[in-house]
Amino acid sequence: MYFHVSNQDLFLDLARTLTALNILFGDLGKLYDNPPPLNPLLPVQHVYPYPRGFKRRDDEVASFTYLQRVDPVRLVFEIETEEKEILYVKYTQQYGAEAHWKAHKFGIAPELVAYDDTLPGGWKMVVMKPIPKGYVETDNIKHGSEEQGKVRA
Repeated sequence: MYFHVSNQDLFLDLARTLTALNILFGDLGKLYDNPPPLNPLLPVQHVYPYPRGFKRRDDEVASFTYLQRVDPVRLVFEIETEEKEILYVKYTQQYGAEAHWKAHKFGIAPELVAYDDTLPGGWKMVVMKPIPKGYVETDNIKHGSEEQGKVRA
């Protein structure tokens, strides 16, 4: 934080940083004073993202437990609902539900169970059925293959 007193740009950057930190710590304090309610029937899972439920299309809330992280890079997790249904949850900041439905229609994406775009920070939660057998990731589709034709369509 050493800079010349006449450098107004750096002073303004410092003031913005300190203001942002003040807001951040205030919000964290409120969160720790009043944490979101937990379902007492579900085990605490601190190593996974905080959402532990989602709304199905019929507005019924389904609670779940994380089983494992599926992808080391993407935020994709295998979950188990209270009804013992195995599903997958993906957290992303960019997502198109309509594109997912069309991809599922062509057999190149798993069925979409739920979609929540109300998470803080612009995050979205995508809940999907298990990936079908024989699924090929779009990154691995070979040029001129049948799958490439489906993706283009």
